Amino acid sequence: MTARTWRHSVTGSRYFRPDSSFLLLSEQRREILRYLLCTEIADAGSGEGRELYLANAGTQPALHDRGLCRAVFTHTPDRAKTQGYRWAVLCVDSTNPIAAGGFYGRMGLRRFRTWTAPVLNCTPPPRPASP
Repeated sequence: MTARTWRHSVTGSRYFRPDSSFLLLSEQRREILRYLLCTEIADAGSGEGRELYLANAGTQPALHDRGLCRAVFTHTPDRAKTQGYRWAVLCVDSTNPIAAGGFYGRMGLRRFRTWTAPVLNCTPPPRPASP
């Protein structure tokens, strides 16, 4: 993703919530080691209270399994609560190794909604060989 696309679709979105997002920076503050960017769809109309979406997250690959994800996730529910959110919601693919390993459950997240994503294969099937 280019910097321009990132600004347009993530940080420039009216749904982006910088006060609910986290960056874990290097000691010199020149590198992002871990990030968690949050959004809110204020007009979702669920009637069940405001939802903070944990929309984009990542860790530098060389720093996986060092507790950085845990460090960021431990602050998120407290921050969301003080900001008036009823839910902190994370959408995750059930085959994601972090989800499959139970990390999100250990962080206190539980299954809230489940849905499927139908896919249409747009690649035409190969033609049979001519006899």
